[in-house]
Amino acid sequence: MRARLQTDAGSILKDTEVDIVSMSDEADLPKAADGTCKPTDQPSYRVRDDEGQTEDVDTRDMTIVR
Repeated sequence: MRARLQTDAGSILKDTEVDIVSMSDEADLPKAADGTCKPTDQPSYRVRDDEGQTEDVDTRDMTIVR
């Protein structure tokens, strides 16, 4: 499935079309100040751009491309 990013995600820029690879593991999510994973209301997914760069992205930060 493909999606378009609504915000920059690490080295992948906003408006880039990416492939949704898999759900993110809890260990891959950004850490809060106390070292625990930040709680999110939405699941995060690992995405990959056409250059092979991968990032973990919250579903609120992407739009599905049909």
